[in-house]
Amino acid sequence: MLIPRFTIRWLLALMTVASVFFLVVSLAVQGKTWAIALSITVASLGAAFLMYAVFFGLAYTMAATGSSFRRGPVVGTPFATAEPPPQLVPPQEPDTF
Repeated sequence: MLIPRFTIRWLLALMTVASVFFLVVSLAVQGKTWAIALSITVASLGAAFLMYAVFFGLAYTMAATGSSFRRGPVVGTPFATAEPPPQLVPPQEPDTF
């Protein structure tokens, strides 16, 4: 399926939503406070999602191309020794009554 299938109903709904949004933007240009706030909110959400996409693209590119960013294989765990770990305060015998 190379060509996406759009229905007339979906396109009419998209056009209606876009026309309402641009009506609000035109009211914001005229100076309505609520329309300015709504326009800034929608623009901020759009900018945030755009930045998410940019950072994801950068991280994906660095992960896909940068073998220098990868760590070497883990040979063993540092906790797999036969001795107990070093203690800062050595254990003491409890006082007997």
